[in-house]
Amino acid sequence: MFFAIGTAYAKKVSTLSLCVNHSGSGGCSTTVQGAVGMVPAGGSAVITIAASVTPYAEDITVSGMTVSFVGGGAGMTVIDGTNVSSIPTFLFENNAKGELHGMTIENGNGPTGSNVQFEQFAAKGNKGVGTLKIENCEITGGVRPSNVLPEGAVNFVGQTLTIDSSSIVNNTDEGILINGAPHVFITNTTISGNDTPGNNGNAVGCGMHISSGTIVLNNVTITDNHCIGGTGADQSPTVGGGLFIDFPAKVSISNTVVANNTVAGSSPSGPDCFSPGKGLKSKGFNLIKDTSACNIKLAKSDLSGTDPSLSSLASCASSGLEVETPLGGSPLIGSGNPGKLSGKLGAKGSNCLPTDECGTARAKGSCSIGAAE
Repeated sequence: MFFAIGTAYAKKVSTLSLCVNHSGSGGCSTTVQGAVGMVPAGGSAVITIAASVTPYAEDITVSGMTVSFVGGGAGMTVIDGTNVSSIPTFLFENNAKGELHGMTIENGNGPTGSNVQFEQFAAKGNKGVGTLKIENCEITGGVRPSNVLPEGAVNFVGQTLTIDSSSIVNNTDEGILINGAPHVFITNTTISGNDTPGNNGNAVGCGMHISSGTIVLNNVTITDNHCIGGTGADQSPTVGGGLFIDFPAKVSISNTVVANNTVAGSSPSGPDCFSPGKGLKSKGFNLIKDTSACNIKLAKSDLSGTDPSLSSLASCASSGLEVETPLGGSPLIGSGNPGKLSGKLGAKGSNCLPTDECGTARAKGSCSIGAAE
């Protein structure tokens, strides 16, 4: 009996609790990477990063360990990659697992995931491994290095990706690139203002580029993303300003708005979504403005061919997260799933979540489409 209790206790205390602040007070590290360096190989830690008016100007690598980073809120705790290192602001590698909570991650310029790179494969086979959770974060200002094709402000290859109540906005790159994962859940998230300007022959899916995997989107807003590709005869087509869903990806969407995205360049097509196969499935209660290249069978509750009437990006009153809110008279208002507010993280259901990205309670029986109620 004593041995069993002792073993349970050892497991309970094995996760380190570490802290970061600029002064190093209270025994904290002065840098985030310094705190990561205190975690042994194969170990785990929760690293709390203090809110500060001064950003933490650094890039962080997590290798072969499990780390949960907890900030003081988007706009309060800022991790700034400074756009000079040609590596992501956060890099997860060598069977790492990670969580990012309550922070702004900005100005990274990694070639594969400008702000967050998570690409991990099993030793045998080509299957992704590892889990990443992003919650209450703003990911912004990511740029791709010169002469590098867009690879996403967030680039993920792994086992499970969960993004909730976050904003992937205003990156000079694709917003999210998913190269493969059997379990991806994105809820209450705004993907907006991500652009690939210039002579780029692979400008596709500038909101989300999904090359393979199984993805569930619920209460997501994908708007105002702009793909600008090259126009020469040897340039690849510019497709999927908001969503590009390649073979053999499978994507289901509910309570989601995809609108006002654009494409320009060689053979432009699918400003809002481009899905050459049959991988895009509606679970109802979506607004897709331009369905011309989506290859989707709309549900009776879906809306198309209409403008969502959204505000420009503005910060939530309760946080630094930027969202686009339905304006008065918007067709999004009250057009979400009228069922019980029972949606949750990691679920495949199509019911609205109880609260929106800003933490505002959704209307019972008449919730709105998109990330913001």
